[in-house]
Amino acid sequence: ADFEASVPYLALFALLLFYGRRLKEVRSSYQPLASSAGASRHSPRRIATTGGLLLAVAIVIPAITNDSLLSNITAGTVLATIALTLVVLTGWSGQISLAQFSFVGIGAFAVGNLAGPHGGGFLSAAVLGAIIAIPVGLIIGLPSLRLSGLYLALATMAFALTVDTLVYPKRWISGGTTGLSVPRPKLFGFSFASTERFYYLTVAVFVLFAFGAILIRQGPIGRRLQMMRDAPMAAATFGVNLTLTKLAVFAASGAGAAFAGALYGAQRQSISPMDFSFGASLALLLLVVLGGRALVGGALVAGVIYTFQIVPSLSGIQKWLQLGIAVGVIYVAQYPDGPLTVAAERSRILSDLFRPLPRNTDETDTTPAAAASPASATSRPEPARG
Repeated sequence: ADFEASVPYLALFALLLFYGRRLKEVRSSYQPLASSAGASRHSPRRIATTGGLLLAVAIVIPAITNDSLLSNITAGTVLATIALTLVVLTGWSGQISLAQFSFVGIGAFAVGNLAGPHGGGFLSAAVLGAIIAIPVGLIIGLPSLRLSGLYLALATMAFALTVDTLVYPKRWISGGTTGLSVPRPKLFGFSFASTERFYYLTVAVFVLFAFGAILIRQGPIGRRLQMMRDAPMAAATFGVNLTLTKLAVFAASGAGAAFAGALYGAQRQSISPMDFSFGASLALLLLVVLGGRALVGGALVAGVIYTFQIVPSLSGIQKWLQLGIAVGVIYVAQYPDGPLTVAAERSRILSDLFRPLPRNTDETDTTPAAAASPASATSRPEPARG
């Protein structure tokens, strides 16, 4: 079991040891896909259609599943909500964080300590956890003002490991090794203790997060984030305050992860410091990038896949998932935009290839003048007579 857990880290070490120079060459020659910039700028009709279909599927899921499977799907929905905060931070802003589960822990421990035994005060505790996460996000965002890429990742990793070893083991925060019990929420006198009701609550929260993220991406804030990611010097020239924008993104991402962490704790119902370790943050980040770091759908894919990591009943396939994460490290090194973004670009190219050409009215004009024009174009002028 210890070896299986170490597979992703051994793969990463071997990758950097034996292929470090090659990865540097690949990364320096890599050009972001043209569609990644506009992947989230689909037409409102397409967004509404896709979202409506997914929502319809989500609504009928409880009717066709049992409580055990529904609980697993609920876990995936919660983790997809957490992954959305990484999409905004990593995919749209060009920043990186290996400490996202540290923020998840803030929200989870907040409701574990402050919410009543039957879920009373859950919303207030979740909001308080999000508020606490804002200054913490500002602190972790400070290195981004001077660092980027690998060095920023190392800085956030150091923060996550510090929280793992120094903060969360405190009994007054997490209950120590015994952990805390987290109740299912009770909002406005309505209990979400049942599996089905709690599932619908997590779906509603994910929809709100996704809708808010899409609005941000489509608006001026999204364009500012994209400019900061792709051309920071040009962004500064156009008046974008890079310092304020970076800090705001880290703070907002941390607050969102903390709020989702309250649902994460309620879904598990019993939490301990080990649930919010650095390893969880690393695995989630890799899955977000694999799913498509600039896609809202990529967050949903990451949440569903990551569910298998935390469901004990599926631990038999865990070693394959660990190996998949290790392979994912290598894939991400070559295709930083993720396979979904690559697939989206290729599907766009195929659709353009088979789309009928627009009708050219100039070539199909049937007026007498137009019909005579070819003859006149090919006729030669008569020689001058002396």
